[in-house]
Amino acid sequence: MKRARPQVSSGMDTFTDDDSDDIGPDTESSCCIEMGVPPGVVIADSVHNTIRLPQICLDVIDTPEFQRLRTVKQCGVCNLVYPSATHSRFEHSIGVCHWAQVFLRNCGASISNDKKLCVLLAGLCHDLGHGPFSHLWERFLMARRIKWKVGTHLPLEL
Repeated sequence: MKRARPQVSSGMDTFTDDDSDDIGPDTESSCCIEMGVPPGVVIADSVHNTIRLPQICLDVIDTPEFQRLRTVKQCGVCNLVYPSATHSRFEHSIGVCHWAQVFLRNCGASISNDKKLCVLLAGLCHDLGHGPFSHLWERFLMARRIKWKVGTHLPLEL
């Protein structure tokens, strides 16, 4: 196997495989070889060690909207009490995409490749609408009697 070459992308530690050109241009439509995901991008991760994602996921990660998640803390202001609770929604969203991939690899045999990619992208993008201070922001909006459907934070993200 050839050695991976570093590729700089929006400040993330990413790598591409030198032999990914051997796979062919239809890799994404075949959902990266049935979720084995040999081509694409490898992200160094402190929790999962390495996460391999299809190129379409990197295209989303490289958008300004997704990069904004680097500055949104996953745990709101919990780091004031728990100093190590400092991870961002950026890291969390990449991890959710990874776990969606693991789930599909183990349970998604009957799902079409297009739908598998949709699940990966949904996992990746599920926190894009979060405002500052995580769910504390929702309480602020509710206290101001801003009307959204009570009982779920989904409408607040839209």
